Amino acid sequence: MNEDQVQQTRREQEELATRERAAIIGLPYLDLRTSTQTLTLVQDVMSVEDMYKDKLLPLEAGDSGSKVWQFGATTTTPQSSIQAISKYYKDSGRNVQFYLISASSYKELMLRYDPPKVVRYDDITIAQEGDSQTLQQVSETLRSVNVDQVFVYLVDQADKLGASDIHIENQRNNIRIRMRVDGALHPVAELDQDRYRIIMGVLASRANISTASK
Repeated sequence: MNEDQVQQTRREQEELATRERAAIIGLPYLDLRTSTQTLTLVQDVMSVEDMYKDKLLPLEAGDSGSKVWQFGATTTTPQSSIQAISKYYKDSGRNVQFYLISASSYKELMLRYDPPKVVRYDDITIAQEGDSQTLQQVSETLRSVNVDQVFVYLVDQADKLGASDIHIENQRNNIRIRMRVDGALHPVAELDQDRYRIIMGVLASRANISTASK
């Protein structure tokens, strides 16, 4: 069984458990596996903070007439939150319906309601001979890159520069990064020793070898 099949099996088991839980607590179950990426997001009904706090999110906007306001609850949604929202809508003469959705469906929808912030870093520029300012700027950029993205960033930048290889050289006081462009090795940055260990750890993981290997 490959990884995709394993994930599908786990998701199927999760949805089945959610369906069984829905029957116990008396809420209709809703399978959103095929619609979390296409469902129209309902804005200005709940704050993102409340969605996280109550593990609850809006699924469809209703109106003051017959169109029902729909919400997706999870197995960890407090009953007090469901009751409070039900009372609020019913007191204002609106129809409201809650569905039980799986934790995975909730997480997928929350990634759309609250997408992760994308951090963009400056591109690496090859320093000319004697150009210490560019070398310093690139070094500062690399220090600012998230620790778990340093390796990916270096490879991406090498590709943009058309570099044939990357040299990560462990020196006495720092780490020197050089890239071979058009047959010549160019220094691009200097890093602290802790970054070297991170890069080597990621490289070893991707190469499926132990960092203790000789």
